[in-house]
Amino acid sequence: MPPRSRPVTFRFHDPADPPVGHVELLGEPQDWLHPIPMRRRADAPSDWVAQLDLPEGVYSFKFRADGDWQPAGDASRTRSRWGHRNQIVSVGGTPEPLLFAPAPPWVFVDLDGALVVTAALRKGASTRLMVLWGERGDLDHAQEASAVFEEDDHVLMRARLPVSSSSVRLAFELDAGMRVGSEHGAAFEVPLREVRCELPSWWRDAVIYTVFVDRFRPAQDRADWCRALGPDEPAGGHLEGLRRSLPELRDLGVNVLYLTPVHVGANCHRYDLVDPMRV
Repeated sequence: MPPRSRPVTFRFHDPADPPVGHVELLGEPQDWLHPIPMRRRADAPSDWVAQLDLPEGVYSFKFRADGDWQPAGDASRTRSRWGHRNQIVSVGGTPEPLLFAPAPPWVFVDLDGALVVTAALRKGASTRLMVLWGERGDLDHAQEASAVFEEDDHVLMRARLPVSSSSVRLAFELDAGMRVGSEHGAAFEVPLREVRCELPSWWRDAVIYTVFVDRFRPAQDRADWCRALGPDEPAGGHLEGLRRSLPELRDLGVNVLYLTPVHVGANCHRYDLVDPMRV
């Protein structure tokens, strides 16, 4: 079943004098490289809008006006990691002080059949987060979520629910009995078939070895291979060097290799894509 989508309107108010001439939207509603043009409202020339249909989820985004990124410090909902602050839109999710939407990665069924629920709780809003849930209409179960990660403004909390039916209702409870559900206060309905983790059967027994290809082994052994390198200096690691190492990796019990990118990139780690069609 396709994800449930909703129309979402993004609005940017231009306080500049003279006004800006071009505003665009970037971020998780599409991506951070390909901007979405916004249009100026004819009845309010200081306001720019863009309307998109988005599946349920939590999306980080930013506006760019005449080439300049706009700060998100005064926005109503923000998310900040490592000092980088973006605005947030929650489609079909919770209001403040909680970030959650009934869609992956915020909720999914793991390989053991449990429902994994993750929510981002704004720091200082509560000392705990309870997940209220039920499988037959009533929210007759409660499980306390545990902290798994911290961002600048939020603590990511997670609970694992032993579900057995095809659909689950969810809500949250903070300190002093404050209940948080959808934007309209209702509990979330989560059809498990939409959030089930579809992984191949071999994954459960996988022994994974991650290889930084440029740093692993050259095509032919060299006397200078172990010299100290700067973080961005290429070492010359090669897929042929990895192939020569397969017997040793197999002796370690490895049966899955996870490689850093092998296409052409600007730096030795190759995550900064240049040509995805050339190895």
